[in-house]
Amino acid sequence: MATFVIVHGGHAGGWQWREVALFHEAARHAAHRPTLTGVGERVHLASPPSTSRCTFRTW
Repeated sequence: MATFVIVHGGHAGGWQWREVALFHEAARHAAHRPTLTGVGERVHLASPPSTSRCTFRTW
């Protein structure tokens, strides 16, 4: 038995990996698919926009 942690990309969420998780679980593996803070159903937990004036060009 293996444990899989499936991490989504930007503008997505753990819900998009439901079918993949079900596939692994049917094979008796553990599959975790968290939704990261700030996206999807957790968008209300995002931090306020940055007020920094530092830009990529500054670096």
